[in-house]
Amino acid sequence: VNLAYAYETKDALCLVLTIMNGGDLKFHIYNMGNPGFEEERALFYAAEILCGLEDLHRENTVYR
Repeated sequence: VNLAYAYETKDALCLVLTIMNGGDLKFHIYNMGNPGFEEERALFYAAEILCGLEDLHRENTVYR
């Protein structure tokens, strides 16, 4: 991931990062087709998402 742009406001430092190639989760879900991910892989993705949301919550950051 490369830093594309950065700026600072009175209350925050904002970093704009480049997009990582490889697709998003939706891309991988559609490519898997039926029956979908194996349970182990689904648990991995769920855990990664939860860790990210916990970090955002801890920093009082809104992501949508």
